[in-house]
Amino acid sequence: MKNWRIKVKNFGKIKDADIELSNFTSFLGDNNSGKSYMMSLIYGLLSLKFFLLNGMQIDRNMSNYNQMKNWLKDLLDAPQKEIILTEDRYNDLLGLLNEILNYNKLIIMHTIFNANVDIESLEVLIPYYEKISIVKSKEVEGEEFVNFVTIKIGDKKRETIRIKEEQLKEEQTQDLLLIFIAEMILGTPLQEPSIYKPCYLPTSRTGFLLTYKTLAERSLSDKFNVEKSTKNLLTRPSSDFLTNLSMLTARDFNYEYKEIIEFIEEDILEGRVDAQELPASDFIYIPKGTKDSIPMFISSGVVTEITPLLLLLKHKKNISMLMMEEPEMCLHPKLQWSITRALIQLSNMNMPVIITTHSDTILQHINNMIQLDKNPQREELLAQYGYKDTDLITKDQVRFYQFDVKEHKTEVRALEYGEYGFIAPTFNDMLENLLRQSREFEIEE
Repeated sequence: MKNWRIKVKNFGKIKDADIELSNFTSFLGDNNSGKSYMMSLIYGLLSLKFFLLNGMQIDRNMSNYNQMKNWLKDLLDAPQKEIILTEDRYNDLLGLLNEILNYNKLIIMHTIFNANVDIESLEVLIPYYEKISIVKSKEVEGEEFVNFVTIKIGDKKRETIRIKEEQLKEEQTQDLLLIFIAEMILGTPLQEPSIYKPCYLPTSRTGFLLTYKTLAERSLSDKFNVEKSTKNLLTRPSSDFLTNLSMLTARDFNYEYKEIIEFIEEDILEGRVDAQELPASDFIYIPKGTKDSIPMFISSGVVTEITPLLLLLKHKKNISMLMMEEPEMCLHPKLQWSITRALIQLSNMNMPVIITTHSDTILQHINNMIQLDKNPQREELLAQYGYKDTDLITKDQVRFYQFDVKEHKTEVRALEYGEYGFIAPTFNDMLENLLRQSREFEIEE
């Protein structure tokens, strides 16, 4: 993850926040402090398609608009087929992007949350870290010329927009081109926005898994309904999660995650999960040491909570980022340790991971892996404890954010890495309180 940052002010109950994503990002804090809200917002922005926003507008009075419009006109008139964005021009476009986001913030919030969510300001900060260029081409189709404008990041082509020759000089077309370029900037941290997508796993995964057919039918009908739905109570991340489950195909298998899939089935599930038929199949659990299958509705909470992650890793193609709420749900501390290992391994495979968590076990294991990575006896300790290089992580690859509720508003702050690693007050304060009670309640003999 290339230092993609988001800044918000008065977003729901969050007073303000400045969050930088990394290979492994974790949100800690009390219940109902806004962690899931923030992760949903990030998911929504990284998945955002301006062209699909119902009511999306561009304000021609925005400070960056006229400057960028003149630049676009010069770009289209220039003889060069490929024009590289300078860092200054990139920053101007980033400014335009943020103006577009704020001008349409209420529409964006409703698209993500399926509800009216207050937000005073929204800003993304994406450094110019790789060459971005705009490639123009023109072809004859029938008796007319058609222009193609393609965004390239590095050496990879991202997306192309098709424009008829007579439309080039129309103000609305120029607005669409500016929006198109701004949208590409928003998605630059992802590998290829047109192909790779973030994948979100909400809480209550057991309930979703056991009822996903019915819920997915409602989700899909709402997704393609041009009218506003008054019955769909799902946020966009949850709706997309159900859609992903319903569209998995057994023919697709992600061999790049084979070792992690086997680790999850061996160390956490102690069995394997199969699909009888995909899509819209019934999922079954086959415990280790038996050929008998168990339906999901009588499987343990461990199985039903982890199965969605396993299925997506097995069969969902082109995942750019994994976002998971409370991966420790229903897991004994030993299994929390195991799922953290799997998540770290994924983050080391160029798949950024974002989680919300209440688990001090997850925090401590990450601290341990940071310490082990820089230990002089690293190789000996790896062998002794059965770890691999892919289990390790550095402090620079990790971001922890504490969500503190004070007077009904949430303050978000980054945790610093110190002598004893990342220390989370949300865990330490409670443990110290319990320890103090234990000492005071102890009966002296």
